[in-house]
Amino acid sequence: RSVPLVLNQVQYSLLSVERESGVAEVCKELGVRLVAYSPLCLGLLAGRYKEGAKPDNFLRSLLFTSLLSNKDTQNLLSLLQEIGATRNKTMAQVALNFALTEGQGAAIVGARNGRQALENLGACG
Repeated sequence: RSVPLVLNQVQYSLLSVERESGVAEVCKELGVRLVAYSPLCLGLLAGRYKEGAKPDNFLRSLLFTSLLSNKDTQNLLSLLQEIGATRNKTMAQVALNFALTEGQGAAIVGARNGRQALENLGACG
């Protein structure tokens, strides 16, 4: 019996290493749908922690302290904000649009309320 592989769920965002591994291209070649999880990197790419806000748990605090002290991460966050401003989009919408576009149009996002759900929909166009 053969069971076809139809989708591959991977952590996929502007900060994930999977992006550089070529997994999206391989999935596309094989006709396997890539589903991106954590496309906003736990809120980091939405600018949630940019203004000095503290993560709500110890592990996120360690991760984000490391990421936010990195100059490349700071440059990326500034670029997301700049791109969003020119297109009337939020940082989250720009980052999510990237994951949807490069990741073949499927992403798992965690909206905590209706406002975030509507904001996520704004990434589609």
